[in-house]
Amino acid sequence: MDIASLIDFIKPWTVVLVLAIGRPFGMMITFVGFAWAHISSGPLLMAFATSIAIPVFAFSSPDLPAVIIESGTPVALLLIKEILIGALIGWLVSLPLATASAAGNIIDTYWGNSNGGPDPAGGQITVTSNLFMITSLGLFASVGGFWILANLLYESYAAWPMTAGLPDISAGIKPIITLVTTLIKSAFILAAPILIIMFLSDILFLVSAKLGKKINITFLTSLTKTMAAIIMLPLFAFIFVEVQKTRFSALPDLSQVIRHFLQ
Repeated sequence: MDIASLIDFIKPWTVVLVLAIGRPFGMMITFVGFAWAHISSGPLLMAFATSIAIPVFAFSSPDLPAVIIESGTPVALLLIKEILIGALIGWLVSLPLATASAAGNIIDTYWGNSNGGPDPAGGQITVTSNLFMITSLGLFASVGGFWILANLLYESYAAWPMTAGLPDISAGIKPIITLVTTLIKSAFILAAPILIIMFLSDILFLVSAKLGKKINITFLTSLTKTMAAIIMLPLFAFIFVEVQKTRFSALPDLSQVIRHFLQ
Protein backbone atom coordinates (compact mmCIF):
# COMPACT_ATOMS: atom_id res chain seq x y z
CA MET A 1 0.00 0.00 0.00
CA ASP A 2 1.51 3.34 -1.10
CA ILE A 3 1.32 6.56 0.92
CA ALA A 4 -1.57 8.01 -1.12
CA SER A 5 -3.70 4.91 -0.51
CA LEU A 6 -2.82 4.97 3.19
CA ILE A 7 -3.88 8.62 3.46
CA ASP A 8 -7.13 7.86 1.64
CA PHE A 9 -7.78 5.07 4.16
CA ILE A 10 -6.89 7.10 7.27
CA LYS A 11 -8.68 10.33 6.32
CA PRO A 12 -12.30 9.12 6.73
CA TRP A 13 -11.46 7.36 10.00
CA THR A 14 -9.87 10.57 11.27
CA VAL A 15 -13.25 12.21 10.76
CA VAL A 16 -14.88 9.40 12.76
CA LEU A 17 -12.37 9.89 15.60
CA VAL A 18 -12.98 13.64 15.69
CA LEU A 19 -16.75 13.10 15.85
CA ALA A 20 -16.32 10.45 18.55
CA ILE A 21 -14.34 12.94 20.66
CA GLY A 22 -16.96 15.69 20.24
CA ARG A 23 -19.61 14.31 22.60
CA PRO A 24 -17.27 13.48 25.52
CA PHE A 25 -15.56 16.86 25.05
CA GLY A 26 -18.91 18.69 25.31
CA MET A 27 -19.82 16.68 28.42
CA MET A 28 -16.53 17.54 30.12
CA ILE A 29 -16.96 21.25 29.43
CA THR A 30 -20.29 21.48 31.28
CA PHE A 31 -19.94 18.83 34.02
CA VAL A 32 -18.94 20.75 37.14
CA GLY A 33 -17.03 17.80 38.64
CA PHE A 34 -14.22 18.12 36.10
CA ALA A 35 -13.79 21.81 36.88
CA TRP A 36 -13.50 20.99 40.58
CA ALA A 37 -10.93 18.33 39.72
CA HIS A 38 -9.02 21.13 37.94
CA ILE A 39 -9.34 19.38 34.59
CA SER A 40 -10.05 22.59 32.76
CA SER A 41 -7.11 23.23 30.42
CA GLY A 42 -7.54 22.40 26.76
CA PRO A 43 -4.92 19.62 26.50
CA LEU A 44 -6.23 17.87 29.65
CA LEU A 45 -9.83 18.08 28.46
CA MET A 46 -8.86 16.73 25.06
CA ALA A 47 -6.83 13.88 26.59
CA PHE A 48 -9.70 12.78 28.84
CA ALA A 49 -12.26 13.20 26.05
CA THR A 50 -10.11 11.08 23.72
CA SER A 51 -9.81 8.32 26.30
CA ILE A 52 -13.59 8.26 26.76
CA ALA A 53 -14.11 8.31 22.99
CA ILE A 54 -11.80 5.35 22.27
CA PRO A 55 -14.50 2.66 22.91
CA VAL A 56 -16.91 4.53 20.62
CA PHE A 57 -14.26 4.72 17.91
CA ALA A 58 -13.05 1.13 18.41
CA PHE A 59 -16.54 -0.39 18.12
CA SER A 60 -17.62 1.76 15.18
CA SER A 61 -19.06 -0.02 12.19
CA PRO A 62 -16.62 -0.50 9.28
CA ASP A 63 -19.20 1.23 7.09
CA LEU A 64 -19.38 4.33 9.31
CA PRO A 65 -17.09 6.57 7.19
CA ALA A 66 -19.19 5.81 4.12
CA VAL A 67 -22.42 6.46 6.05
CA ILE A 68 -21.10 9.87 7.17
CA ILE A 69 -20.27 10.80 3.58
CA GLU A 70 -23.62 9.54 2.25
CA SER A 71 -25.60 11.37 4.96
CA GLY A 72 -24.92 14.66 3.19
CA THR A 73 -24.62 16.53 6.52
CA PRO A 74 -21.49 18.70 6.78
CA VAL A 75 -18.93 17.26 9.19
CA ALA A 76 -18.68 20.62 10.99
CA LEU A 77 -22.42 20.54 11.71
CA LEU A 78 -22.19 16.95 12.95
CA LEU A 79 -19.33 17.95 15.26
CA ILE A 80 -21.29 20.90 16.67
CA LYS A 81 -24.24 18.59 17.25
CA GLU A 82 -22.03 16.07 19.07
CA ILE A 83 -20.58 18.77 21.33
CA LEU A 84 -24.05 20.13 22.14
CA ILE A 85 -25.42 16.68 23.04
CA GLY A 86 -22.42 16.04 25.29
CA ALA A 87 -22.86 19.47 26.88
CA LEU A 88 -26.51 18.65 27.58
CA ILE A 89 -25.57 15.40 29.35
CA GLY A 90 -22.89 17.08 31.46
CA TRP A 91 -25.24 19.91 32.38
CA LEU A 92 -28.07 17.59 33.40
CA VAL A 93 -25.81 15.49 35.65
CA SER A 94 -24.37 18.69 37.16
CA LEU A 95 -27.80 19.98 38.23
CA PRO A 96 -27.96 18.13 41.60
CA LEU A 97 -24.48 19.44 42.39
CA ALA A 98 -25.31 22.97 41.25
CA THR A 99 -28.51 23.09 43.32
CA ALA A 100 -26.62 21.96 46.43
CA SER A 101 -24.18 24.81 45.86
CA ALA A 102 -27.11 27.18 45.32
CA ALA A 103 -28.65 26.06 48.64
CA GLY A 104 -25.43 26.98 50.42
CA ASN A 105 -25.36 30.33 48.65
CA ILE A 106 -28.95 31.04 49.72
CA ILE A 107 -28.05 30.30 53.35
CA ASP A 108 -24.96 32.50 53.24
CA THR A 109 -26.87 35.35 51.57
CA TYR A 110 -29.53 35.38 54.30
CA TRP A 111 -26.86 34.83 56.93
CA GLY A 112 -24.92 37.84 55.67
CA ASN A 113 -21.74 35.84 55.24
CA SER A 114 -20.14 37.05 52.02
CA ASN A 115 -16.73 35.51 52.72
CA GLY A 116 -15.59 32.86 50.30
CA GLY A 117 -13.09 32.09 47.60
CA PRO A 118 -12.74 31.42 43.89
CA ASP A 119 -15.08 28.83 42.39
CA PRO A 120 -13.20 26.31 40.20
CA ALA A 121 -16.19 26.42 37.83
CA GLY A 122 -15.88 30.21 37.60
CA GLY A 123 -16.71 33.20 39.78
CA GLN A 124 -16.81 33.20 43.57
CA ILE A 125 -18.24 30.65 46.02
CA THR A 126 -19.29 31.20 49.64
CA VAL A 127 -18.22 29.07 52.59
CA THR A 128 -21.44 27.05 53.01
CA SER A 129 -21.80 26.67 49.25
CA ASN A 130 -18.25 25.33 49.13
CA LEU A 131 -19.02 22.87 51.93
CA PHE A 132 -22.18 21.62 50.22
CA MET A 133 -20.41 21.25 46.87
CA ILE A 134 -17.47 19.27 48.28
CA THR A 135 -19.85 17.01 50.23
CA SER A 136 -22.01 16.47 47.15
CA LEU A 137 -19.01 15.62 44.98
CA GLY A 138 -17.87 13.05 47.55
CA LEU A 139 -21.35 11.51 47.62
CA PHE A 140 -21.50 11.57 43.82
CA ALA A 141 -18.26 9.60 43.61
CA SER A 142 -19.32 7.19 46.38
CA VAL A 143 -22.50 6.14 44.54
CA GLY A 144 -20.60 5.52 41.29
CA GLY A 145 -21.67 8.79 39.72
CA PHE A 146 -18.79 8.91 37.25
CA TRP A 147 -19.66 5.43 35.96
CA ILE A 148 -23.30 6.55 35.63
CA LEU A 149 -22.16 9.64 33.72
CA ALA A 150 -20.08 7.53 31.31
CA ASN A 151 -23.00 5.12 30.87
CA LEU A 152 -25.38 7.99 30.06
CA LEU A 153 -22.91 9.24 27.47
CA TYR A 154 -22.58 5.86 25.76
CA GLU A 155 -26.34 5.23 25.89
CA SER A 156 -26.95 8.55 24.14
CA TYR A 157 -25.41 7.12 20.96
CA ALA A 158 -28.33 4.69 20.75
CA ALA A 159 -30.79 7.56 21.13
CA TRP A 160 -29.00 9.76 18.59
CA PRO A 161 -26.11 8.29 16.51
CA MET A 162 -23.14 10.31 15.29
CA THR A 163 -24.39 10.21 11.71
CA ALA A 164 -27.78 11.74 12.56
CA GLY A 165 -28.32 15.46 12.10
CA LEU A 166 -29.68 17.91 14.66
CA PRO A 167 -32.57 16.42 16.68
CA ASP A 168 -36.04 17.95 16.89
CA ILE A 169 -35.98 19.04 20.53
CA SER A 170 -39.49 20.53 20.63
CA ALA A 171 -41.10 17.26 21.76
CA GLY A 172 -38.53 16.53 24.46
CA ILE A 173 -38.08 19.99 25.99
CA LYS A 174 -40.92 19.55 28.51
CA PRO A 175 -39.17 16.82 30.60
CA ILE A 176 -36.03 18.97 30.71
CA ILE A 177 -37.99 22.00 31.96
CA THR A 178 -39.78 19.85 34.56
CA LEU A 179 -36.47 18.44 35.79
CA VAL A 180 -34.83 21.87 36.02
CA THR A 181 -37.84 23.32 37.87
CA THR A 182 -37.84 20.45 40.36
CA LEU A 183 -34.12 20.81 41.09
CA ILE A 184 -34.38 24.59 41.51
CA LYS A 185 -37.15 24.06 44.06
CA SER A 186 -34.98 21.48 45.82
CA ALA A 187 -32.29 24.12 46.39
CA PHE A 188 -34.74 26.08 48.52
CA ILE A 189 -35.93 22.88 50.22
CA LEU A 190 -32.34 21.99 51.15
CA ALA A 191 -31.76 25.46 52.58
CA ALA A 192 -35.17 25.67 54.31
CA PRO A 193 -34.36 24.15 57.76
CA ILE A 194 -31.49 26.55 58.48
CA LEU A 195 -33.30 29.50 56.89
CA ILE A 196 -36.33 28.89 59.11
CA ILE A 197 -34.19 28.96 62.27
CA MET A 198 -32.50 32.18 61.12
CA PHE A 199 -35.85 33.73 60.22
CA LEU A 200 -37.28 32.88 63.64
CA SER A 201 -34.27 34.50 65.29
CA ASP A 202 -34.93 37.66 63.24
CA ILE A 203 -38.57 37.64 64.38
CA LEU A 204 -37.47 37.19 67.98
CA PHE A 205 -35.13 40.17 67.82
CA LEU A 206 -37.75 42.24 66.02
CA VAL A 207 -40.25 41.60 68.82
CA SER A 208 -37.58 42.25 71.45
CA ALA A 209 -36.64 45.53 69.80
CA LYS A 210 -40.28 46.64 69.81
CA LEU A 211 -40.82 45.69 73.45
CA GLY A 212 -37.57 47.21 74.65
CA LYS A 213 -37.15 50.34 72.54
CA LYS A 214 -34.49 51.75 74.83
CA ILE A 215 -32.20 48.76 74.27
CA ASN A 216 -30.44 48.53 70.91
CA ILE A 217 -30.13 44.80 70.32
CA THR A 218 -30.38 44.71 66.54
CA PHE A 219 -26.58 44.41 66.25
CA LEU A 220 -26.91 40.92 67.78
CA THR A 221 -28.98 39.55 64.90
CA SER A 222 -25.95 38.72 62.75
CA LEU A 223 -24.24 36.98 65.65
CA THR A 224 -27.39 35.00 66.42
CA LYS A 225 -27.76 33.84 62.82
CA THR A 226 -24.11 32.82 62.82
CA MET A 227 -24.61 30.78 65.98
CA ALA A 228 -27.78 29.22 64.51
CA ALA A 229 -25.90 28.21 61.38
CA ILE A 230 -22.98 26.73 63.36
CA ILE A 231 -25.37 24.70 65.54
CA MET A 232 -27.67 23.61 62.72
CA LEU A 233 -25.10 22.69 60.06
CA PRO A 234 -23.85 19.49 61.79
CA LEU A 235 -27.44 18.40 62.46
CA PHE A 236 -28.48 19.33 58.94
CA ALA A 237 -25.59 17.29 57.49
CA PHE A 238 -27.48 14.02 58.05
CA ILE A 239 -30.54 15.32 56.18
CA PHE A 240 -28.38 16.76 53.42
CA VAL A 241 -26.51 13.48 52.85
CA GLU A 242 -29.72 11.44 52.64
CA VAL A 243 -31.39 13.91 50.29
CA GLN A 244 -28.38 14.01 47.97
CA LYS A 245 -28.05 10.21 47.96
CA THR A 246 -31.69 9.95 46.90
CA ARG A 247 -31.16 12.46 44.12
CA PHE A 248 -27.99 10.78 42.86
CA SER A 249 -29.70 7.36 42.89
CA ALA A 250 -32.13 8.79 40.32
CA LEU A 251 -29.33 9.71 37.89
CA PRO A 252 -29.78 6.55 35.76
CA ASP A 253 -33.33 7.74 35.01
CA LEU A 254 -31.80 10.64 33.11
CA SER A 255 -31.30 8.27 30.18
CA GLN A 256 -35.07 8.36 29.60
CA VAL A 257 -35.08 12.17 29.76
CA ILE A 258 -32.24 12.29 27.23
CA ARG A 259 -34.03 9.82 24.95
CA HIS A 260 -37.23 11.91 25.00
CA PHE A 261 -35.20 15.03 24.31
CA LEU A 262 -33.31 13.57 21.34
CA GLN A 263 -36.06 11.53 19.74
